[in-house]
Amino acid sequence: MWVFWVHASNAARFQQSFQEIAVFVKIPGQQDPKANMFQLVHDWLRDERKGHWVLILDNLDNAGFLTAWGVSGDGHPADLDDTNLQPLIRYLPHCQHGSILVTSRSRKAASELVEGRNIIAVDPMDKEDALTLLRRKLGQHEVDNSTDELATALEYMPLAIV
Repeated sequence: MWVFWVHASNAARFQQSFQEIAVFVKIPGQQDPKANMFQLVHDWLRDERKGHWVLILDNLDNAGFLTAWGVSGDGHPADLDDTNLQPLIRYLPHCQHGSILVTSRSRKAASELVEGRNIIAVDPMDKEDALTLLRRKLGQHEVDNSTDELATALEYMPLAIV
């Protein structure tokens, strides 16, 4: 199973992640500067012969850049007079052999992409559990001030701690 991590905090990071996927899986044509990287990755993911995959859209706190019309049909930033505009969300494939997981701190952003029944709220851990998890991840046996400060800065959120 393929697992692809897509930084989805903004359009530039999203595009960079798609380029990294194309390079990693060696998609033919990905070196062509005129290639639509979004379309290349989309088509590769849709190909059932490539196997099962999970696409993690991480840190998607504002879905506007995915749903707005602003990418030309060739996958490059659109000119104001371009009539062939595509939303980036169009390049997220839906197929039986793939899954998309969205992480977000915004229920509103998640709701723009996922049905409400598919949203799972992850609450912060209590302080003691957060410190235990952090110590295990760091290989520490005792809590010191810096561990406590780090857990607090990460707001006791399990995904952030891991």
